[in-house]
Amino acid sequence: MPAALPLSMREEIVRRHQHGETFRQIARELKVSYAATRRIWARFTQEGDLKPHYDRCPPARPIDRDDPRLAGLQSAGTDGLTRLVIPDEAAANLLGGNTGSWRSLAS
Repeated sequence: MPAALPLSMREEIVRRHQHGETFRQIARELKVSYAATRRIWARFTQEGDLKPHYDRCPPARPIDRDDPRLAGLQSAGTDGLTRLVIPDEAAANLLGGNTGSWRSLAS
């Protein structure tokens, strides 16, 4: 499930539509889906509210450390930040064997 849009972006969508921009223009310029802009506008006109309903979100699932797709992952870093070192074979497991584009981003 995608993350909720920040309140500031929701307000921007409403403001732009009130000033005559189409949902398609707003979605393209703010890089959000057309459907999201429509839902935010509909909620604003029906409820007058733009705040996300986090109480409706499903609970986060804990990581299953025995999941075979996570084999080979290692935690690294001593600065208090968690980093994952992902060997090529583990990346292939996680990405279904297609690591070409992932590798090109890393290099």
